[in-house]
Amino acid sequence: MLTVEQTSIHEQALAISKSFKKIEIDLIEILQKVMNQRIYLALGFSSMWEYATEALGLSPSNAYSYTKIAKVADAIPEFKAEINRERGQEKKGSGHFSAR
Repeated sequence: MLTVEQTSIHEQALAISKSFKKIEIDLIEILQKVMNQRIYLALGFSSMWEYATEALGLSPSNAYSYTKIAKVADAIPEFKAEINRERGQEKKGSGHFSAR
């Protein structure tokens, strides 16, 4: 059994986790726009990874992960649908992503 303080801490962790997931999806979507409109090139960066690390200040591993996800989501409609489902915008389908 949790104390009142422990319950409060747990509830805060849940709320922050939910916010973090939303922000991750927002980041992926904006990276897709930067990539599709080649904004990173216009700013003088040679790659999305370079843009993400230098302009956005992401760690190298996060820059790799998020830019890779943005590219895959842009190329594979099912993956994009899964991101939308996570956001709660997609209501149809089984709710399970399966790679082909």
